[in-house]
Amino acid sequence: MQINGSGGSWLSAKLKLSTEHTRILTFCGMGAALAAFWGDPVGGPLFALEIPHHRELAYYEAIIPAMVAGLCSFAVFRIGTRLEVGGIDNFGRFGEWSILNWVNRVTGIGLGLVGALAGILFIALFRRLNWMIQKIEHRHILLALMGGLGIGWIAVLDPATLFFSAQQIATQLLAKSAALGVITLLGLCWVKMLAICFTIHGGFRGGFIFPLFFTGAS
Repeated sequence: MQINGSGGSWLSAKLKLSTEHTRILTFCGMGAALAAFWGDPVGGPLFALEIPHHRELAYYEAIIPAMVAGLCSFAVFRIGTRLEVGGIDNFGRFGEWSILNWVNRVTGIGLGLVGALAGILFIALFRRLNWMIQKIEHRHILLALMGGLGIGWIAVLDPATLFFSAQQIATQLLAKSAALGVITLLGLCWVKMLAICFTIHGGFRGGFIFPLFFTGAS
């Protein structure tokens, strides 16, 4: 994403474009990278535009160009690699699906609400832990100790939460899905959220993206 975004900036400089157009081309590069990497020509560019949005910078004028770049990148990548169209992980088929079927619609709305509530829970949990450690936020060794103990004990109690989760979705969730119950999956989602909070607030290397994929998959 960084290389592609820099490529967009470089191209704009060579063409002597304005600052506004430089930003748009930078977002086009970032969106193109994520579209190919995630296998999502729309979600990838939108995510790239959300990054500055969290810092109260909105670039709505870049949405359409970034999506066009994402679609082109997605097509070139899939044709070049001969990969089938689809996401990173294969969850299999769930039978016949139709938007006209009321059961499918109710199920979809229900799953969407569960996902939204999980997102709200994670935000509240992350902010709560941040509030709790405000008095020691400049004591890095103490923070690292807290984070290490938190991550370590969570890993001991539930090894499925180890690592940054790109492969664990396939090995810990999809491969064992037949044996996992609803309570187990919700528990995995909860402890992974805790692990993310300890990692970030403890000052360890890591981020939100793939670990949150794991919570979503759970």
